[in-house]
Amino acid sequence: MAHPQLTADQALTAWLEHLAHERRLSPRTLEAYGHIGRHYIAFLGRHRGENPGIADLGTVTAAEVRAHLAERRSGDRPLGARSLNQTLAGIRSCMISSTGAAASPPPRSPW
Repeated sequence: MAHPQLTADQALTAWLEHLAHERRLSPRTLEAYGHIGRHYIAFLGRHRGENPGIADLGTVTAAEVRAHLAERRSGDRPLGARSLNQTLAGIRSCMISSTGAAASPPPRSPW
């Protein structure tokens, strides 16, 4: 689990370094995850009125995540469904890594 005094930006940097060195992800994947993380942290800062710390990441609500995705879906360069899914996966992975929280497993398909 990350240090509770870290800012969300510092936690993002640490997560990206982990992915680069421990998981050996490609530079393009790291760039994409960094882009997703920076957009998300900036959104939380605007939405909450202050730059989030790592402790704040553990208090993000589902409504805030949905609001972020809605924002990314609108505007001058809206994201398509596939990019939104990648965004959500990146956010989820970063949140689990940064907060140490174990997310509930996704629902299973009945088929």
